[in-house]
Amino acid sequence: MEKFDSCRGKFRIFDVMFTLQSGEYKGSIVTQIQGNISPYEALKHLDSGCVAINPEQSDCDFHESEDYEGNWWFEATLKNTEGETCHIENECCYLEDYIVAAEIMKEKKMTECKMKYEDMMNALEEAVRSSNVLSGNDEQQVLEFISELRYSEAGWEVWDDID
Repeated sequence: MEKFDSCRGKFRIFDVMFTLQSGEYKGSIVTQIQGNISPYEALKHLDSGCVAINPEQSDCDFHESEDYEGNWWFEATLKNTEGETCHIENECCYLEDYIVAAEIMKEKKMTECKMKYEDMMNALEEAVRSSNVLSGNDEQQVLEFISELRYSEAGWEVWDDID
């Protein structure tokens, strides 16, 4: 990365490259990690056991799929220096066993992002649903609050003040 601003307290989007390796075979994926988080938190944020990984880039044909029992699996085709390939496939909870490096490739502050208000509300809803931290009733209350905020004038004013 050419330039990095280490300020805290602002929503940022990180493009993080994860290098996968098995034996002498390697591949990489680049995924976006976003939030009001530090660079270190972005690097360790990938939770392959419970969050779907949708790479922005992949040089190893990485993808995930769900089997008939509801388990999530990943597949990738890694290459060695001679161009020979090695197909790996495992349950997503084992992806971390293949990660040998993580690097922030790019970072954008919220003022540089083109995220729309509606996209932010959708991201908040998805984060609440996938967090597994809130109980059913608490989760429902938070989702209702997000819904009210989504359509309120106050929500739009807060969004305008973020920059």
